[in-house]
Order: sequence, then C-alpha cells, then structure tokens
Amino acid sequence: GSGGTSSGWRFDDFNFDVPARVRRAPSFTGEKNQFLSEPDLYLNTLGIPNMHPDVQAAFREAVKCFRGELFTASVAMLGKASEGAWLELGAALLNAHPGSDFNKQRDILEDPTVGTGKKIDAVLAIFSRQDIFRPVSNACGVRPQALRPAVVWSDAVRDSRNTIHFGVTPDTPNTYEKVAVLLIGAVPNIRVLY
Repeated sequence: GSGGTSSGWRFDDFNFDVPARVRRAPSFTGEKNQFLSEPDLYLNTLGIPNMHPDVQAAFREAVKCFRGELFTASVAMLGKASEGAWLELGAALLNAHPGSDFNKQRDILEDPTVGTGKKIDAVLAIFSRQDIFRPVSNACGVRPQALRPAVVWSDAVRDSRNTIHFGVTPDTPNTYEKVAVLLIGAVPNIRVLY
C-alpha cells in the first residue's frame, strides 16, 4: 500500500542463524605437520611396529576426531586403543605360559561383557606372577610396577570415555587440553604395554 520497504509480507521460514564469529580448530593452526593432528605422524611417534591393526585404527580415529574438535569421540577411540593394547598384552602373556594357572584371568580377558577395568586387573594379576614371568620381564625390561602409570592413564581415558553413557559426566570436562594430554600420555604408556 503506502510504499516503504515492508509490505506486510513476512518470510520467517527462510530465516536462519549465522554465527557472529568463526575460528579454525587449534589443531589446524600453526605447523601443518603436528603429530596430534596427523594420524600417520602420531603412529610414527608411538614407534610400535607390531601394533595390532585394530589398535592402530583406533589411534588414527582418535587423532582425526581430535583434529576436528570432537573430544568425546576422540577419547572413545583412545579407550578402544587402550583396551586393545591391554588385551594384546594379556594374550601375549597367556601365550607365553599356556598352562592352566590363569583360567580365571583367561575367562575375564575373553569375555566381551566384562569391563575394561577388570580386564586390566586380570593382566596385572598374570604379570605379577614373577615366579613364572621373570624371564619375560627380564627380556623386555618391564617390571610389574612399571605398568602402574599405564593403569593410571587408562583409568583417566576410561573416565573421559564414559561420558558416552547417558547422564555421566567426567571428573573434568573433555576439552582440547585434556584430550591433548591423554594423546601425549598414550605414547609412553602404550610403549610399555607393547
């Protein structure tokens, strides 16, 4: 009718929000080849040539998720890698001593319904039998107490990963800094396990 810019027509269905500010992920800034943002560089930093392919794949996914700022997804994949490394260690120890001394621990390690914490305890119980595994311990240079930092790291990863369950919050939020520390902490701990 009377001119102007509004004629009484509204197109609310075509409105959409636009962010006021956009920034690049911290892992994309600075150097292009940072080991926390490139899966191949990260795996090379780990330096474990005999790593199980599923554990490798989990680490690759963890780094990719971290690069995309998907921190909970990253710790979920770190949890998978951690569990896989512990299971690999348990299987290697059981293969080194195929006797029936460890039937209870074998059942725990092979049961898919048993939680990671109990599986870690089973591996520790097996390796603590230095009357049997002293030659293995001497050959690899790892004593049972050297696994304790790996247990602490694995517990931190599990606590962070448990946020995938409804209503569960971690002790500290899954932030860039926290997940970076967990990824960096994986290096010495996974080396000890392998």
